[in-house]
Amino acid sequence: MKKILISLGVLLAIIVCGFAGYTYYKHTPTYSLTLIRDSVKNHDWDTFSRHVDTESVISNAFDDVIAVAMQDDAMDDTTKGLAQGFVQLLKPAMIQAMNDGVKNWVKTGEFKDGAADKNVQEQKKQQLAENFKEETNADSLTFKGVGNVTKEGKTAIVEIQFEDHKLNRDTSLKVQMNQLDDGTWQVVQIKDFQEYLLDEKKAREEKLAELNKPIQSEIDDRVTIGQLQAKIVNGDAWGFSKKLQLQAPLHLNSDKAIAALEGTLIFTNPDGKTYKKPYKVSLAVKAADSTLTLTHELNPFIDSEEKLESSLPQTKIEMKVEKLDYADGSSLALKKTLED
Repeated sequence: MKKILISLGVLLAIIVCGFAGYTYYKHTPTYSLTLIRDSVKNHDWDTFSRHVDTESVISNAFDDVIAVAMQDDAMDDTTKGLAQGFVQLLKPAMIQAMNDGVKNWVKTGEFKDGAADKNVQEQKKQQLAENFKEETNADSLTFKGVGNVTKEGKTAIVEIQFEDHKLNRDTSLKVQMNQLDDGTWQVVQIKDFQEYLLDEKKAREEKLAELNKPIQSEIDDRVTIGQLQAKIVNGDAWGFSKKLQLQAPLHLNSDKAIAALEGTLIFTNPDGKTYKKPYKVSLAVKAADSTLTLTHELNPFIDSEEKLESSLPQTKIEMKVEKLDYADGSSLALKKTLED
């Protein structure tokens, strides 16, 4: 009898400890992340929206994406200022479109709303949301697990681990979660999103450069541009507008006639700052050796271009050829994205 009582006592202790452990687990961030994962599988928007503050997450992520985009060397300070003002005007519509997209994704498994009766404005909002999703590389990430969890009161920082299929590597994000009244947790922000975006951008650029290396070599074999000569010329008879004129010796080494060159002009100012401008120049002369002439109209409202006339002698200009347009309609071009 004594042995039976001891056995029952041990069993009761196991049950109590197990229940206590389960109750504790239900109040951990990891358990709430499991609820979020299952809500996506089950298309349960109510559970998902309770444990993910989508408006807060998207709003903060939007600001991080813009902050990273403003670090692009291709834009000068004036352009960045104009762009920042423009995107802030778009922000409310973008957040609403992203919210709608996430809700539709949880409910149906599709980010886009396939309704045919959407008006043009709604279609534009949805396209902006699609672009935002692509910029964050969300489609290439697969959840792997939960890493370190740091709790302080009713706030936790949780590391979520992913596999990046496009870049063939593992990555992670840290999210902030706040505890709700029932003891479960809600995701409110991605804490290290700027760092993630910069790392992702660098990795994609390195992968893209690796893929483009043989293509760039082939382009360079077919087109050789000599030393650039630059000068500022009048854009009209009265001299109100100005143009940058570039000339250089051009050598073509191609079996097929090349109709045009496309690429990027890279300007390095005397202060060391760089900015980029796309160009396209048609080739009227089909001879192997000729002189390439390219003109670029200067915008007086862009600070770097307005100052170019006085700083031209100290400005380094590089002309990078990235695409050959052939007369037969075909082309040879660098990949612009990993999806190309």
